[in-house]
Amino acid sequence: MSDERFPKWLPTEMAEWLSKMEGKLPPAKAEFYCRLSRDERMKEVWEWHDSVRSQLPRYQGGGPIDLMMNAENAVKMPGKPGNMPPKQRERYLQKVRHHALALAELLEGTCFGCEWDEGKEIDLEGSENVEQEIGEYVASAARFAAAEPEGGNILVAYDADPDGLYQLPFDYPHSHATGILQDIVDWTYYDDRWGRAGLISSSPIRQSGEKARVIYFSCTFYKRLARHGVEVPFPILATLANVCLALPVEQQVEEDTVRKQVRRFIEREGEPPLLPRIDDSDLPF
Repeated sequence: MSDERFPKWLPTEMAEWLSKMEGKLPPAKAEFYCRLSRDERMKEVWEWHDSVRSQLPRYQGGGPIDLMMNAENAVKMPGKPGNMPPKQRERYLQKVRHHALALAELLEGTCFGCEWDEGKEIDLEGSENVEQEIGEYVASAARFAAAEPEGGNILVAYDADPDGLYQLPFDYPHSHATGILQDIVDWTYYDDRWGRAGLISSSPIRQSGEKARVIYFSCTFYKRLARHGVEVPFPILATLANVCLALPVEQQVEEDTVRKQVRRFIEREGEPPLLPRIDDSDLPF
């Protein structure tokens, strides 16, 4: 892939990065980046982005690749139950809570309820080479499992907390099932971010179906840039939604649609707080 294969309006930085990444990206990512770099509707988006970079110091350093990554993240809908409307989500979480508590109560006092067994504490200060000892233990477990006639399966787990490092019991996590169920109960009380690592917010979602994807994208992308002091014009936001979500003609959104979506979101959630501005004037790059 050479730079000549890209439209002249595509930022040079973007074309060079895509050329460098040719053949190294999963097909879905490659197809998404291709849309953002070749769809003629993106010409006005990249022109707007260039003007933003020069006019708003708060957003300096946010190059074309950053914009593309923000768009890609806004496409990713939260997983269950974050992808549910609030009322449906609350019913689901109540059901999970009920069954988790009931099962934990039934298992109390069994071999699945041994949270008291914290395992073996690792002496971090008294050992000369903790990493080597842990590695040797893991390797010995692997050799033991491999020696089993029908193939073994040994879970080696450690728990690190402010009090120290512990080698968990040989039957973990089965022995701590009731504790895990309590963790699930606690999870049902989260206000947001139910996914892995809690990175994706579900706050824009208020309905299900195809419209939810557009609303989520528009509000999430708008919020991401607003936190840098950049207000995305609604015609630009509508174009991005249509291109990034690959919406068919009959489902494409217009400026007024995304304006209403974002304004309702802001009325409900408030203006996104600005991120602290970082002084990078003395950096050598």
